[in-house]
Amino acid sequence: MVTQDMNQYTGLAPLKSFSMFVGISLLASACTSQAWYEGIQYSNKQECLRISNTQEREACIQRAERGYKEYLQKKQEVEKGEDSNK
Repeated sequence: MVTQDMNQYTGLAPLKSFSMFVGISLLASACTSQAWYEGIQYSNKQECLRISNTQEREACIQRAERGYKEYLQKKQEVEKGEDSNK
């Protein structure tokens, strides 16, 4: 069982490298924040698809499918919370 659980993560190293490459490429090409966010989310979703446990995979995909507008809303909520704590 432990071996099987470990095997699901052994192929993730190349994907993490790819995710970093995508992120750096988007930044280097002066893309918008939204394009950068969507590229990283796409890479994250691809990593999610490799998870063998159905519940974990679905939760991962839900996180990876959050849209840019939702991201901005959450970011603004956090920033407002930090401002009110000062």
